[in-house]
Amino acid sequence: MPSQENELGQEKTEKGTGRRREKQREQGQVARSKELNSAVILFSCLCLFAAYGSYFLRLLKAFMHDTFLHFPEISISDASLMGYGFQVFFFYLKVIAPIFIVFILVGIIANLSQYGWLFTTKTLFRGMKNFNLNPAKFVQKIFSTKSFVDLGISMLKVFFLALIVYRALKDELYQLPHLVSIPIEEAFMYISLFIAKLAIKLIVFLLIIGIIDLVWQRFSHEKGLKMSKQEIKDEMKMMEGDPAIKRQVRSAQMKMMVSRMVQQVPEADVVITNPVHVAIAIQYKSDAMGAPLVLAKGARLIAERIKSEARAAGVPIVENKPLAQTIYKTIDVGAEIPPDLYQAVAEVLAYVYKLNDQRMTGSRPAGV
Repeated sequence: MPSQENELGQEKTEKGTGRRREKQREQGQVARSKELNSAVILFSCLCLFAAYGSYFLRLLKAFMHDTFLHFPEISISDASLMGYGFQVFFFYLKVIAPIFIVFILVGIIANLSQYGWLFTTKTLFRGMKNFNLNPAKFVQKIFSTKSFVDLGISMLKVFFLALIVYRALKDELYQLPHLVSIPIEEAFMYISLFIAKLAIKLIVFLLIIGIIDLVWQRFSHEKGLKMSKQEIKDEMKMMEGDPAIKRQVRSAQMKMMVSRMVQQVPEADVVITNPVHVAIAIQYKSDAMGAPLVLAKGARLIAERIKSEARAAGVPIVENKPLAQTIYKTIDVGAEIPPDLYQAVAEVLAYVYKLNDQRMTGSRPAGV
């Protein structure tokens, strides 16, 4: 069997993804067999008649007896005839309603067993969407290979169904004239048995055709779901996002994070540098904090922004290469200084406090 190809000529050799299957279900495109549904519905109705046939017969006999007994008493008028018509309608509704309810319930269960729960309105508008007024397209669609194959299969099904009905009628045809001479109960029983035998033959035929059709439908459905490698890549790109767009989003998020971080630098007590590549802003409030806090940190351009912001806000900048490198590599923004760095940070803070005191008196302290 030749491989399927898409518009670009690429072979569809890969199994359909979960996303493609989901989209196909949303469009109402699932694998199912109508003949299998018909067989199940016919079998259910046969069981219903087997269980409640005598009840239906009693209802029918009682209604006919009552009708013929009181028919002479019915006055010929619009009101009486309308009332009688409603009586007949509700009687047959009472008899037929259970059958239609069984039809509906069994049909729903049969469909659910084939492809699960599915509710969509898109199948209602698919025909209108695909409607084309172009005569050439219309003729091409009618005389396509698929149309001829579908027509041939349908004719074969009708032929075999008609053959089954014909053979069943041929075997029993000689008995039909004798039905007028036997009691109605016996005639009804004979007809019921004949219909049951015919229904069983039809059920077996429909089951065989339905199972074959379901296997074919699922095979065709899986074949239609196949994708090329490029289609899978495009779908993954669509689901995960274009890498260029993701880079832009990450860049924008990084800029926002850096901006918020740098805005906190004026609240710092000191900025520690190494001196060029790294800058860390430290804050410590002895009355509210258990340990110094890292407000901001960064390397290269971010470090330059931190130092520039510190200079503008008058925050002291202290060079301490080992301490700056250690904090930058091991401590996140918003985290407290660990105990093993208390001594080194305390020395820097002590230097800053001393520097502030010297500024107050006008002298200059020794460097750290």
